[in-house]
Amino acid sequence: MVQIIRSFFSGICMIIIFSFDPLYGSNPISDNIKLVELRCEYAINPLGIDVTTPKFSWILESMGRGQMQSAYQVLVASSLDNLQKEVGDNWDSKKVKLSNSVNISYKGKLLTSGKKYYWKVRIWDNKGKVSGWSAPATFKMGLMKPEDWEGKWIGTRLFNDLSYSRGKVGQAVLLRGEDQPIKARFHRLAKLADGITISAWIKPERFTNDWQTIYRKDDGDATQVLALGKKSGKKGIWFGLGISGVYEEDCAVLPDDFFADGSWHHISVTYDRIAKRVYVDGKEIESFTNPGLIYPRGDATAYIGSHTNRKHFFKGSIDELNIYKNELHVDAIMEVMNNTFLTNDLAGWWRFDGNLRNDYKHRSDPSGDAQLLRKEFEIEKKIKRASVYFSGLGLSELYINGSKVGDEVLSPAFTDYSKLVSYVTHDITNQLKLGNNAIGVFLGNGWYSAKVLDYSQNWSEKPQLLLQLNIEYEDGSVERISSDKSWKYSFAPIGENDIDFGEKYDARKEQEEWNIAGFDDSSWLEAEEKEGPKGTLRSQMMPGIKVIETVKPIKITEPKPGVFVYHFDQLFGGWCKLNTKGNQGDEITIDYSTRLLGNGMIDEAPWPGEQERDYYILKGDPDGETYEPRFIYHPVQYLQIKGLTNKPSIDDLQGRIVHTDENLEGDFSCSNELFNTIHNNVNRTLSNSLKGFLLDCLHREPYGYNEPASIAASLFTRKHMPLFWRKYATDIRLAAREDGSVGDVVPAFPGKPRDPDVSQGSAYAMLVWYLYQAYDDRSLLEEHYETIKDWVDYIKKYMCEGPIVTVGWLGDHMVPGKAPGYEKWRSDETPQSLSWTALYYRNILILSEMAKVIGQKADQSNYSQLAQEVKQAINEKWLDKESGHYASKSQTAEMLPLSLGLVPYEYREKLINNIAYNITENDNGHLRVGHAGITALVESLTANNLGNEMYNIVNTTDYPGWGYMVDQGATTIWESWGRDFAYEGGRRRSDNMTMLAGVNEFFYRYIAGIQGPNFYGAENMKPGYKEFRIKPYLLGELTSASATVKTVRGEISSSWELDDIGSFKLKVKVPANSKAQVSIPKQGNKNIIISENDSIVWSNNKLSKGIEGLIKGVDDGDYITLSIGSGKYSFQVAAE
Repeated sequence: MVQIIRSFFSGICMIIIFSFDPLYGSNPISDNIKLVELRCEYAINPLGIDVTTPKFSWILESMGRGQMQSAYQVLVASSLDNLQKEVGDNWDSKKVKLSNSVNISYKGKLLTSGKKYYWKVRIWDNKGKVSGWSAPATFKMGLMKPEDWEGKWIGTRLFNDLSYSRGKVGQAVLLRGEDQPIKARFHRLAKLADGITISAWIKPERFTNDWQTIYRKDDGDATQVLALGKKSGKKGIWFGLGISGVYEEDCAVLPDDFFADGSWHHISVTYDRIAKRVYVDGKEIESFTNPGLIYPRGDATAYIGSHTNRKHFFKGSIDELNIYKNELHVDAIMEVMNNTFLTNDLAGWWRFDGNLRNDYKHRSDPSGDAQLLRKEFEIEKKIKRASVYFSGLGLSELYINGSKVGDEVLSPAFTDYSKLVSYVTHDITNQLKLGNNAIGVFLGNGWYSAKVLDYSQNWSEKPQLLLQLNIEYEDGSVERISSDKSWKYSFAPIGENDIDFGEKYDARKEQEEWNIAGFDDSSWLEAEEKEGPKGTLRSQMMPGIKVIETVKPIKITEPKPGVFVYHFDQLFGGWCKLNTKGNQGDEITIDYSTRLLGNGMIDEAPWPGEQERDYYILKGDPDGETYEPRFIYHPVQYLQIKGLTNKPSIDDLQGRIVHTDENLEGDFSCSNELFNTIHNNVNRTLSNSLKGFLLDCLHREPYGYNEPASIAASLFTRKHMPLFWRKYATDIRLAAREDGSVGDVVPAFPGKPRDPDVSQGSAYAMLVWYLYQAYDDRSLLEEHYETIKDWVDYIKKYMCEGPIVTVGWLGDHMVPGKAPGYEKWRSDETPQSLSWTALYYRNILILSEMAKVIGQKADQSNYSQLAQEVKQAINEKWLDKESGHYASKSQTAEMLPLSLGLVPYEYREKLINNIAYNITENDNGHLRVGHAGITALVESLTANNLGNEMYNIVNTTDYPGWGYMVDQGATTIWESWGRDFAYEGGRRRSDNMTMLAGVNEFFYRYIAGIQGPNFYGAENMKPGYKEFRIKPYLLGELTSASATVKTVRGEISSSWELDDIGSFKLKVKVPANSKAQVSIPKQGNKNIIISENDSIVWSNNKLSKGIEGLIKGVDDGDYITLSIGSGKYSFQVAAE
């Protein structure tokens, strides 16, 4: 209710508007506050909330200064109508006297799975005035309990119900001589070299005139066949091979009763460019002279036990089938018979021990085909609302009536599927129709069913799908369409699709309108219900991966006839979109690289063989065809195409930049263009690494690492990505092991993990504490506390001698060497134990602070005491009290203790002087740190009066440094300071990695002056930027700088300039419901005058009174620090 009071005096009429509420009485209405960006679980109007007590946040916008929230009221309603009537039938918080506007927990009625809720908020300011209600916001619940899921995990049949029996070694596959095709893929790098050997143990149930295939690979002029049967009057073992482009079959004749004994027999066939040879049970029984070459093809599908999938089926058992890339001589064949495998030449090894896995351990083993699944259903009533919940593993696309649902790609996000499985929620009300409807799902392998790590296994042999469509009708009824064995499947036009390699798309195999109702799927097979992954189903709240930007190449070249190279002006992660015409069956190869050779061809050395290659086989559409990959990504700066019928134009191809659709707002610029370029390169490196997790590198390792430098550098870009970071922190938590240790590969893979190492695993606690500081989210601490505690306890119990960590394997990684290419993979300058123990100390200290926040008083006391013991031990072992040096005097050895607060006060000045001398004199003004030291360098130098040393480190194009990378043409940050190793045969490193990208913190924190959470050091703000500091440093020849940072409370900005006569101006923006301390440099003057919008706010060394928003001021020596409330300010400084 609004009450209007008129007051007449002195001829003036005043109208005062009050809000009257029966609970709260009359309150003046504030028209100066607007509530925006209402978020539930950090998302605006999210779908799929699956926590029982979601958290709400909002941002206050105000044109005034000093605006603070003193209380709030949240309404949550079951309908928009109720909300508009101000009826919070699910929750009315009433007036809560609390200034916090972030992560307010829901405390209402139990929320229902799948239901949509409406909410709004109003606040009272620090003067007691109430705001108007915000605009309505919504959130929709996901499927919160296992019993809410009616859908079943489904997939394709694994080679038609194969059986296994006792084999020659372990188990063997038992084939019944009918429709049981086994697709046998071996990795792309396994090209035939100077010959071939095919060997297997077989026990056929029959040896008749019928042809029985043991192994067949139809690869055009490189076909390979091993079979039994009769042909052209000869009965025996047949060996077919394409030699010099001509396919020929030869038979080693066997007696009719040869296999009548029912025993196992070992068959081997070999070729050495001169003769074919056939061996039975280790003895050569026949040879055929046929000199020539074997064509090195290797990307076709092979079949075991059949001719493709149609005929010549083997009946009996097959075991231990091996393919070698060269001819094996008789002694080697005997070794194979005795179960000794010559892995140097091995291309494929199928043991058939209960599965069809290629047991040759190589991460480049290709995956199986992509799959199509479909289901038709009928709608007879008017729809009120429809939501679909689905998880297509590894990666999937969903279609409703022929239209793709959503614009995500590479979905859902990669997780450790044994612990966590993400599902995606979409509202598809407008995509359904009365009558017949169709659901179609395109399934690819992703990380789920393709080998990624050499030492790991797949989670599954095949992709799988779980889906549930909930339809609410206008009459109140509900219908569910779920994944089950009534669905049908077929193989997709995509064959191999490997995250680590690429995909092969055969447009001739497209099935038009497969995802439309009425499609004839009579030839499709019935789906099978599967056990599914073991991980807990959770809604994916993090934004999906999308095509964020489409970019044009800058030129096209033709270094060789028929070979075309497209050039882009930046390195990005993603793929290309190609428009082309050609003949049916024409095969186009698309190779991706970050580098060019001197001859103009792309450089494939960083990824041998076909590791970054896509294939496209044309269907021959006269109107043209368009291709872009679906289930992979590549490093793209140069793109090489072969096999085109016509010469392409520059407009025939576009680059597609692909990454997680997180908020990358906020920016930095300054008067130093080198700094601006470095900053942009860092941001590009981060965006390239956002693939639903923090990707290590674009081409070599398609997973992340729990390591400090990469995580700190990504945080230091100051991008507001709470949902991304919450998910990644969860990935790390789930990588913890039963013994309490924390893994470094994230998300974790099946198989044997690497041993723990503190210089890696310590990142976990630091990440969680940083996120708590940034987002003021106590639930983060509650979720991760026990796991971090177990990790700290594990270090103490298993990795320490006393308080000193002595067990590990890394240390300071990728330290600059004597010249580019001579970087040290593991530092021999900084004692590993010092790095480990210092980071152990930081983890203990964080744990004690976490315990304090969540009320674990005993733990707080115990771990605080342990931290002091470790601190004392570090200083006793490594601090030279006479010289003030630590350990080996390396930059990392000195700066780690400084940044972590380990240095006793009386030695700080001496150490700082030592660091300055070391940088300036010993290292010629350059950095000399690896991944353990780089964060310490960025956080500690400028803060300890070494800002000009840091400025000079960044402001050089000499090796080593970020400017050197720019000078060499980099558009991202490399893995190594010198790009590649000069030794180890010039081993290539990644051209995109966040590990060395931490320099952005120098730009934001020190040059622009916006301070935020520390990763290594002490805290200097209140959680959620409720109170923070802006303190710009005037370094080097800089004359201006500006930055903006998005936070949970709104945008912070700082912009300063220094004119020719030394006049300093500073503009800042502090979001409503926050306060700041703004430190203004005195520029060497004893006293200064500070004006704000032409009003003097500081003179005669004191603060002027009555200035709106200014709370107090103090002289901090080199700075005047003003405490201010929210709002925009413009300060000018003059000498007094």
